[in-house]
Amino acid sequence: MSERLTVGHLSAVAQQIPGNPAIADWGVAAASIARCEANIAESPVYVGPVGQAASLFHTLLRLPMLEFSNALFAIAASLDLLQYHGVECRARPSDWAELAVRVAEGDASVDDVHSAIKAWTAT
Repeated sequence: MSERLTVGHLSAVAQQIPGNPAIADWGVAAASIARCEANIAESPVYVGPVGQAASLFHTLLRLPMLEFSNALFAIAASLDLLQYHGVECRARPSDWAELAVRVAEGDASVDDVHSAIKAWTAT
């Protein structure tokens, strides 16, 4: 992955998902990247790798990009972003799955996701 998240990177992560789901909406890839990089008054909206991973995870679950396996994709893409930046995540797969369900059902905001990821990555 380059210094910036790219559509190519998200596509590469998607290709690793079992069953190789097709990308159903390329606009979601662009939207998720734009959200990660959003700035207001020259200040990032989502600060650092944890903030960006939270926004990526939330966006990919609320706006499905693939034909299927969007929760797995959101988890994989977020973990990949964290790992790229050297952030170790100690969450169990069940932690991610529970959070994915909450987000997909509209019961967890991006701030809730940020808090969860921050707790899982705190040293």
